[in-house]
Amino acid sequence: MWTTQIDIAKAALAELDEVFKSAIGHLADVECPTCGEHYTNDIAERFGIAADTEALIGILHQAKEQKDELQKQIDAAQRELGDVETALSRVRAILSTRKNDVSLEEVMAAEGRNAASRVLRERVTEIESKVGALSARIEELKLAMRKSLDRKRSAAITDFFFSRLTGFSMSLDVRVESSKSGSIANAHLARGSEGPRGLTAYFYAFLHTAKEFGSSTFCPIVIDAPNQQGQDGQHLPAIISFLVKKRPENAQLILGVEDAVGITADDADIVGVGVQKRQLLDDNQFATVSEHLRPYLAQLVL
Repeated sequence: MWTTQIDIAKAALAELDEVFKSAIGHLADVECPTCGEHYTNDIAERFGIAADTEALIGILHQAKEQKDELQKQIDAAQRELGDVETALSRVRAILSTRKNDVSLEEVMAAEGRNAASRVLRERVTEIESKVGALSARIEELKLAMRKSLDRKRSAAITDFFFSRLTGFSMSLDVRVESSKSGSIANAHLARGSEGPRGLTAYFYAFLHTAKEFGSSTFCPIVIDAPNQQGQDGQHLPAIISFLVKKRPENAQLILGVEDAVGITADDADIVGVGVQKRQLLDDNQFATVSEHLRPYLAQLVL
């Protein structure tokens, strides 16, 4: 690029030289032979041509300096390339050295293959160990599944469930079939106000059974508005008291009611909520709750 710029600058200088020489040889007033227009050829015009010449000379010098600098860099790079080629030649000579018809290059390649084989063998051993551990875990789970499907265990679960269902139904004044031929998965509920009480007895029997025979984490129990189907003044306190006092051992219960009838502050922590219409949470408690939950939320982010 700089070489091209130098050539262009030289060509432009040559043209300006011709123009300047021509201007010196003409009169102060020059008539264009083509259009007949008259042009001034005074000393100012000639100085203008000379100024353009000086500018082009500056450009020419700058281009030459840039070209010379690049040439120095090219020469340095070529010298470095020569050093690299010399070193590469020595390495090739060493690699081509043979002993007992085996070159050093072949020895290094073989060693590389051995190293790769070693890494692969170690990786295979590691994977086989993991597979063995997983296989053992699978057998443990299969054994646990077989135990969970054992007839004696199933009968024990069914007996426990129906005994709890019968007792809870009596506590809540609910009629229930005494036969155990039914399924735990099906709830036969009465109509009217007896239905919500029957549903309460059924779910609490189910939760007690899961607590007794299950192995998973027992989550909190959340119940909202148990006063359904118009419970009277006798049955509503009975339902609320039952939900609080008959929950599974060590189970957490969150019960949402309009009026905590049937229980006292000795039975449960009674928290008044609903500062205003359609609002459950209290703005004043935000900072306290946020501070309490922040460490747990941080763990979720990590």
